[in-house]
Amino acid sequence: HWTIDSFADQFNRQSEGMKASTTMDNQLKFETSDEYHAITKVEYSGSNGFNEDNVNITVSDWSVINFSADDLRFVRSSGGGWGIVNDPTGGMAAFIPAGGDDDGFGIDFSGDGLADIEISFTQKVFGEGSVQLDLNKRHKDDISFAFSDDSVASSSGLLAAAGINNFFKGYDAMTMGMNELLTDTKYVAAARINSETGEISQGDNANALLMANVQHRDITTKRWAYDRGFDAKSSLTTTTLDGYYSTMTGSMGITARRVQSSREFADIMVNNLTDQRDSVSAVSLDEEMIKLIQYQHAFSAASKLLTVSDEMLNTLVSMR
Repeated sequence: HWTIDSFADQFNRQSEGMKASTTMDNQLKFETSDEYHAITKVEYSGSNGFNEDNVNITVSDWSVINFSADDLRFVRSSGGGWGIVNDPTGGMAAFIPAGGDDDGFGIDFSGDGLADIEISFTQKVFGEGSVQLDLNKRHKDDISFAFSDDSVASSSGLLAAAGINNFFKGYDAMTMGMNELLTDTKYVAAARINSETGEISQGDNANALLMANVQHRDITTKRWAYDRGFDAKSSLTTTTLDGYYSTMTGSMGITARRVQSSREFADIMVNNLTDQRDSVSAVSLDEEMIKLIQYQHAFSAASKLLTVSDEMLNTLVSMR
């Protein structure tokens, strides 16, 4: 996955006429050069694989392509050796690997040992032939900038990290929200970009249809499960956003009902145990009142017995 800094560094190596940098608040900044150099023409000679369908040309580092060159040719001799004709660096350009290769090779113009232009062949070439390039100066008005639907770029997380083409904003559950730009239709690219030509398909609504169908598109995501007393577990699942949301809400409902039932059962158990404890150790007001009445009657009876005994004793004493 890209970081903002690594993307800016790689962008500057492979972009024509634009420079990327990172700001203090960790955002990408793009600037255009007034003038830059670009490959404006490619020609082939030879019949043994020297053609557009078999040759692939990639510029690895545009920052060193700061010169113009007409008829820059990479020539293969009948004996298998490769050479450079019309070298704009005055002999500094070198093949990587040395002498070139029939599967492909790189060209180092800066002398740092790294390929600045890479030429590869889908199938090996043989016999005499050449690949010819024209490098010419261009103006900033010729610059265009866009992201294609390259699956590698979309899966790397770069666009989300750079805040480009995001549906959402924020970095956690507290700050998550919808991107305000979605409410302004002039910022929504309804048309797609041709990944081969870089041109925007005018009148095409493919992007709009893709966005509308996001909720019905299968995605692979993690599903987390939490059990009390155990670590969280995750598993991969493939479903649509609608399906994932329905499954998630259903699972939450079942879990909530299970927790509620567990609480109700626990409340019943607590009440039963409390009753059992109270039946053994707690004070019964009814029983204590009955005992109090019994003790009161016993006290009254004892008092009367003493009174009668005292009267009898007094009577006996008075009889003489």
